[in-house]
Amino acid sequence: MDISFGNIIKDSFDWMVNVLFKTFNLRKWIALTFIAIMAGYLSFNMNLNFPGNKTNDNAVRSCPSAGMIFQPSGFAEADESTEVMPALLEQEPLESQSSINESKGIFNEAAGYIVVSIVGVIFLFIMVIFTWLSSRFRFIFIEDIIKNDGSIKLPWANNKFIGNKLFLFYLFYGIAYLGFLGLIIFRGYVSLKAVGVFNQNADVKFFKAAGSVMPHIALCILLLLAAGLIYFFVENLVTPIMYKKKQAFISSWNEAGALLKKNIGNCAAFFFISCGLGIAAAIATGLIVLIFVIVVMLLGALLFMLAMGILSLLPLGLKVVVGFIFGLIGIAAVICAYFIANMLLLPIAVFFRILGLKFIAALDKAYDIFSKDNLLVTDSG
Repeated sequence: MDISFGNIIKDSFDWMVNVLFKTFNLRKWIALTFIAIMAGYLSFNMNLNFPGNKTNDNAVRSCPSAGMIFQPSGFAEADESTEVMPALLEQEPLESQSSINESKGIFNEAAGYIVVSIVGVIFLFIMVIFTWLSSRFRFIFIEDIIKNDGSIKLPWANNKFIGNKLFLFYLFYGIAYLGFLGLIIFRGYVSLKAVGVFNQNADVKFFKAAGSVMPHIALCILLLLAAGLIYFFVENLVTPIMYKKKQAFISSWNEAGALLKKNIGNCAAFFFISCGLGIAAAIATGLIVLIFVIVVMLLGALLFMLAMGILSLLPLGLKVVVGFIFGLIGIAAVICAYFIANMLLLPIAVFFRILGLKFIAALDKAYDIFSKDNLLVTDSG
């Protein structure tokens, strides 16, 4: 079956324009942006690099051993007048020091494991919650862009069953993926340890270490490719079938697999076309983000200087209160800037979601979500 990818792209772009730009509605834009963020279709990451710990000027500058003194410019031989022996005499016996250090090391190691375990459990709990929310919001996003709406309450109830089924898949899929990834990383660590990479006294050649870990790197790459293909399959075939028929994940997976077998060539072509469009979208996203960050940084610098000027004119008692208020305003401004940035990227998210829906509709009219029952309606907001 031959399908026209040009028509699919054009129809997807036209539908996106109808939803977002014809009869423009700010409330709908805000709602769709929130839904897309919760569904995982939008992410505007701001990486903040903090400098490392600087050298403490109050640190110990002398080393009484071997008659050497550490100076800012390096090591120098100690003068005869240097009082080295009193410092040595005041120290505790080496045996007691080593036992104390060993007990402290064991305690710190145990405390570290406990803290890491607690943080890990909290992180996994948060990830499970967000996976559950994103699974439901994926269907809410489909329903709203199909109906040209920005509702949340009614679509949340309408897609409860299929949202929970998709969540169960992503939950077990995520556990399996992290399990395989962790196993590969662990085996790579064992391989590096076997050749002596972590032994300070060992002289390990670079190519020997790289050769030992290269198979594990290859497995990681294959795992990432497999995960990407599975996600592409679920996102563009399984999820639309679940929404269209309101049926469980396994049944939709089987139908999507049968559809894939019948249209393996078209699906492969759509995959590469989506990758090409994704690269173009990434470039556009980069330009939008760059311009947005420059504008926000300039405005932020002006507002910061204005705030500092106001604080400098206030008495000490008011500086604390007004400074706290300015801090809250700054936090709110950062959150608003993050949301506005995602609003600027919303057309890209809507276009790619519609693109997958249009593709499966072109493969088989039975899975056409753009049927008479789901015609684009006029936004009531």
